[in-house]
Amino acid sequence: MKRSRIGALVVVVVAAGVAVGWRVWRVEPPDRVALRSFDAMKAGDLGSLRACYSESAWSELEKVTAIDGKAASVEDAIRVYMKRVRAVKVLSTTVETAGDQRQTALVKVVVGTDTGEEPETIHLVRAGGRWLID
Repeated sequence: MKRSRIGALVVVVVAAGVAVGWRVWRVEPPDRVALRSFDAMKAGDLGSLRACYSESAWSELEKVTAIDGKAASVEDAIRVYMKRVRAVKVLSTTVETAGDQRQTALVKVVVGTDTGEEPETIHLVRAGGRWLID
């Protein structure tokens, strides 16, 4: 009887460990989120692109687009930008944890365009178990 209780306890502990480990493991790294955002831009998939951004960053993108008289919408601005992009390469990823346990990341990329290479830094924040461009 005692062995079955110990066995059941071991099974529960292992299952809980696997569940927690799976959740931690499946979090998409910040550099993949940055690259996925470029993939979504390239495909013109505004829904997938929107999923890469935090609320504040997306609002800021909409404001910048509204100020920039060349584009009528975020989608148009993205199309104009992505016409120039040929390749994106990740140079480095730096993850920092603040005193309040808030994690941020800086992903440095080189965007190869039809006019040359442009370095860019993408700022991400970990929110709700996901990395979002901020």
